[in-house]
Amino acid sequence: MLNTRFRIHRVLDSLATRNAIMRKIDQMINKAISGTLLLLLCAAVIACAPIVKVETPSEPITINLNIKLDADVRVKLADEAKKDIAANPGVF
Repeated sequence: MLNTRFRIHRVLDSLATRNAIMRKIDQMINKAISGTLLLLLCAAVIACAPIVKVETPSEPITINLNIKLDADVRVKLADEAKKDIAANPGVF
């Protein structure tokens, strides 16, 4: 009878050890899966990030100077008008 109890305790101890080992393996697998999913998520976020490219234009930049010339002509006409008014004060 003592021998049978000893065998039962050995079997129970080995089962408890197996259960502990299986729990440990499950924890390691869960950590591995979590780490893999995190890496895949990071890779997906990096892959979807927008890319900004700065390139020089293929054609040269042209600046239209007609506005500046028009303003220059108006200033000259205004100066000439002031001179004419100063020279002929009775006309105006």
